[in-house]
Amino acid sequence: MTTDHSLFPYEGCGLDWVFLANGYTIHETPYGQGIAIQDADSLHKVVLREIITSPHPIRGQELRFIRSMLDLSQEGMGKIIGVQRLQVTRMEANRKKPITPSADRAVRMFFALQQHDRALADRILELLNEFDDQEHKRTTFTPSDHGWMRAA
Repeated sequence: MTTDHSLFPYEGCGLDWVFLANGYTIHETPYGQGIAIQDADSLHKVVLREIITSPHPIRGQELRFIRSMLDLSQEGMGKIIGVQRLQVTRMEANRKKPITPSADRAVRMFFALQQHDRALADRILELLNEFDDQEHKRTTFTPSDHGWMRAA
């Protein structure tokens, strides 16, 4: 049985609740103590899935981790959750404060979409980026043998 004293607080991922029981080595560097994580990419994917599937609200520190793992800028994350980049900055800075419930749901849904259909998730991001520049245009619909459809 592992005691809490043998657990390593993995602060390098930016999350205050991730501890490692093993799978790491500590070594000295010219700049001080360093750590090498065995298969860090795999660990980060497991941590990401834990955040997304957890019943706990996503907080600022988790939002930053998710954004980093999805390779999104703060502006890109803002597009997904419907806020400006500055608001994402503020959410991430409030490390322990939960993000808004609507932002939480949007992040979880986007992650699920991104995992199952990366191309579609990328297209949605493209569309979100275009929203600011677009106005609604008149669209005409016409009936057909297969039901209503957009007219050419």
